[in-house]
Amino acid sequence: MNETLSTLFSMVVCALNHQPFSKAITNDQTLYQVARDNGFSGLIFSSLLKANLSAAVYHDFQRDFYQYKAKDVVQNLAIREITQLFANAEIKHMYLKGAFLKTIYPESYMRSMGDIDILIESQTMSEVHHLFAEAGYKLQSVGPTHDLFTKGKDIIVEVHPGIDKHFEANHQAVMNDIWEHTNLISGYEYRLDKEYQVIYLLCHLAKHMKSSGVGLRQILDIGILLNDTKDTVNANQLTILLNQTKLMRFFETIQWLNEKWFGLQPLQGTIYPEDFTDDFLGEVTTFIAASGTHGKAKGFNTMLPRLSYYTGVNKSVRVGKASAIFHVLFLPYDEMKSGRPYLQKHKWLLPFAWIGRWWKLLFKTTKRSLKKLHELSIDANTVSHQAEIDKKIGL
Repeated sequence: MNETLSTLFSMVVCALNHQPFSKAITNDQTLYQVARDNGFSGLIFSSLLKANLSAAVYHDFQRDFYQYKAKDVVQNLAIREITQLFANAEIKHMYLKGAFLKTIYPESYMRSMGDIDILIESQTMSEVHHLFAEAGYKLQSVGPTHDLFTKGKDIIVEVHPGIDKHFEANHQAVMNDIWEHTNLISGYEYRLDKEYQVIYLLCHLAKHMKSSGVGLRQILDIGILLNDTKDTVNANQLTILLNQTKLMRFFETIQWLNEKWFGLQPLQGTIYPEDFTDDFLGEVTTFIAASGTHGKAKGFNTMLPRLSYYTGVNKSVRVGKASAIFHVLFLPYDEMKSGRPYLQKHKWLLPFAWIGRWWKLLFKTTKRSLKKLHELSIDANTVSHQAEIDKKIGL
């Protein structure tokens, strides 16, 4: 593991424990970029000593910290407003991902997020549209997994009528009766049972690792959750769910990374596989850090996770690349109908929608399309190696 990442992990630990990081920093600009790419730049600011950084880099960290804090205030106010709206209308709901995770980090701002994710019962979606319109939330899009609303410049809300349809079939099967595994928090706000909270985040993390990549913070999310629930989680129930979703080895990997990176202890009785070596730790760490949050780190090839996934499924790099290209060209109906109301009424028009999309890719977003084609040209050895890593971590 390189020095920059080791330093970053130590800083995260210090910040989470409200302690200063006093060791020397050798390459502060690289440190800042990696921290920013992985959603940590605002989190670790409280641990930094001004004397250990150049003035410019300290200013960058400080700016991100203030942005984290300001956005956190605005988002928490929106969450309270939405909670009250739903309570008044007697609409069952629960907050997912970042909106929930904020509540278990040492400080709410430490868990930055781009949007507020809310799960509701599907039959209440039309009522939610009405409530949001009255409260000043503008509908931006209707999609297969969520409807998107905005308010002002800073508030983005994704309202989900069900569990993500992009989850794998066996993951969806476990989560389909999700409301049967919740606890009432107050009013009409619910929260997932602890075992299902772990499974939901694992399924979501696995989805992103196979499609675009994840960053270091998304691994920490599960470490924070496990640390918060380890004394009360039902280990037997969790084991059953992990076996049903076939995520046991992936779960072991996430626990292992959190222990190695942040010193967070695994659940009692956890035994890591023998092939979890220091060399393998370095490989996995480098890949996850390089991808950044949702694969958005500068210079990261966002097609690598998808190509390696299809390669693993098809046992062939050539077939894997062909499958990835096919998926890009022929998006499934559920994805295509988003933003295309005519498809919702006339599914038979799907081939014509594909042709329209190809025209747009060729002549309206040419630069972006060429970039994607270039990313597909990644060499076979790199794809094959990543597919082996995916297999080893349990994907």
